[in-house]
Amino acid sequence: VVVDDFLPMGKDRELLCSFSNNKNELWVSLLEKAYMKVMGGYDFPGSNSNIDLNALTGWIPERVAIRNNSDEFNRDKEFNRIHERFHQGHCLITIATGEIPETEADRAGLVPTHAYAMLDIREVKGKKLFMLKNPWNHLRWKGNFSENDAPNWTPEMQKALNYDPKSAQQFDNGVFWIDYDSLCRFYDVIYINWNPELFKYTHGIHSVWPAKDGPKRDAYNISDNPQYRLELRAPQASAVWILLTRHITDKDDFADNREFITLLVYKNNGQKVYYP
Repeated sequence: VVVDDFLPMGKDRELLCSFSNNKNELWVSLLEKAYMKVMGGYDFPGSNSNIDLNALTGWIPERVAIRNNSDEFNRDKEFNRIHERFHQGHCLITIATGEIPETEADRAGLVPTHAYAMLDIREVKGKKLFMLKNPWNHLRWKGNFSENDAPNWTPEMQKALNYDPKSAQQFDNGVFWIDYDSLCRFYDVIYINWNPELFKYTHGIHSVWPAKDGPKRDAYNISDNPQYRLELRAPQASAVWILLTRHITDKDDFADNREFITLLVYKNNGQKVYYP
């Protein structure tokens, strides 16, 4: 992707794009510009950090919806998995808020429908804690374990996490600690991007599927859809990850999500499927 060295700036000569805190580093802004060019320009409607990190790094996306009191979301299991794998360097984690009423968001110090980078995850004295960063480099969480939460920041906790609340009060850099209970209350989804080197066997297929193939919306016949037979030969039960991606050719379509691709799995001895 070819880009020039012009960057968008405001009337006070502040950069209106992503940038490094080190003013001598330009790679952050140039990399974002290249990605924006692929996605149609700086008026890009936005995607999510799972998709963006996959595009930028090739690391494989997984989405975990935070659903309290749901059988599909095991809080302790997810925390333990993320805690173990993150510290082994196997994954990148971002965590996003959902829709939050404006007054509640202001009171909590959070931005609705916004992704935060996870910089650390710890369990100290029975407390499960996440260190998050607002990519805006300002505006922080105001609840449990925020810099003004004196009761929770005991000397023992400060030492264990190498955190000085008084120092943090002097400068808002968007970085904060939050407890797992609060995170599950205010956040909506955990995005995990896995190092592809963890997958011993991989196979990629690149193809074109013209919209004219098959009847509209595959309503009554899917015989013209691309179909693949998967045969698994393993001495024990094994996981198979399947990732579908498509090139964005129409920015307006991407913004409104008028079209989508999906995957249907049939267990029928590899025979061709004609009807949904």
